[in-house]
Amino acid sequence: GAISPSILAHVAAEAVLKNDVTRTDPGDCACPDDFNGNTTRDPRVTFLREVVSALFQDDEQMPLGLSLARFATRLAPCDARAWSMLSETALVLLRYDEAERAAAHGVELAPGLADVHCALGLAKYRLYLYNEAIEQLEMGLELGGCRLAVHDVENTIGLAHMNQHNVHQAIQAFKRARSAHPGAILPLVHYLFTKLSVCDWSNGEDEQNDALNHTSSWEKDLQDLRGVVERRLREGSIAPVVPYHATVFSLPIDQVKEITIRFAQSECARTARGEGGSLPSFAIAWTKRRPRLPLRVGFVSTDLLSHSVGKLIRGVFDYIDRSKIMTFGYAVTP
Repeated sequence: GAISPSILAHVAAEAVLKNDVTRTDPGDCACPDDFNGNTTRDPRVTFLREVVSALFQDDEQMPLGLSLARFATRLAPCDARAWSMLSETALVLLRYDEAERAAAHGVELAPGLADVHCALGLAKYRLYLYNEAIEQLEMGLELGGCRLAVHDVENTIGLAHMNQHNVHQAIQAFKRARSAHPGAILPLVHYLFTKLSVCDWSNGEDEQNDALNHTSSWEKDLQDLRGVVERRLREGSIAPVVPYHATVFSLPIDQVKEITIRFAQSECARTARGEGGSLPSFAIAWTKRRPRLPLRVGFVSTDLLSHSVGKLIRGVFDYIDRSKIMTFGYAVTP
């Protein structure tokens, strides 16, 4: 039957206190010479995966879930699923280096296990290693049986392509994600945003059908998205779009404001969980001294190169009084 998260937390805490799980080094784990990673399934790992999943329903228990995932790699160092669980758990808590090390070790143990490839792909993506991320995620899809939903994998592949400005590949990946789960909202958001970023207003292969039915899949997709955003905000949950997307999709200004506030609150909470403590407080010191001219202003963006933002910002620079303002551009695209 179902066990309450509080009871699970108590049992997990007892296990953690009796074992050193402050760190887990894959190099410390040795498996027998006749070890076959593709067939090793320790029942303790199966149980612990369910416990960790339950703990992650409560934000306050997430650090304990990470400790328990580390504990699982000590109990069953030859079960690649334990390392996959550690990678997935570390990833949620923004410990990307630990997530990558754990997943890479899982791939070494069981190269035929889809879960470890998907976990490694997600970690590589968070570390901006997009080509390696795509390779691992596609391997996970090819092997089949990954715990991560197919549409989530395809969506991440699309984002990796988009971050490398491979727009056509990104759109195709988002389409595959939508085909795998037509009701999934994030692939729809990223699909629409990618097409908007390159000023592609076409309906793709649906254009002929739209003409026959006197409808537009483009407009329908936007209406569906706006409906989801309105419903999520009404329910008090986080909208499926970030503040920048909200302005791109021409949402009402009151919705953009509410999306921005909730997004900021969510990011603060997520960062605090990842750092294992509270966010530091920042004080801004204002000065009444008149700045020396010319004022030095820097523009920092990942979109200064082959992106609509980089093209449009040039017009802004033309209107700047160079005798008063000295401008600098910093392109931080990986």
